[in-house]
Amino acid sequence: MRALAHAHQNIVYDLLMRASWETVGTFGEIDKKQETTPGAIAVLHTKTRRLDYHPHVHLIMPAGAIERRA
Repeated sequence: MRALAHAHQNIVYDLLMRASWETVGTFGEIDKKQETTPGAIAVLHTKTRRLDYHPHVHLIMPAGAIERRA
């Protein structure tokens, strides 16, 4: 997968970020009573501490959410 990701960085990085945000959105749909939209800060990393190529996304999510308005 790393070779594929390296060869098509724009596509793979976009898919990683989209999948991450879709997962965050799914959390908001689980509890229908809350009627909120969760948020997060996402950071794309492409290297490990040893500087090996390893694309991945880190997310920081707050404990709260934004109230949905009709």
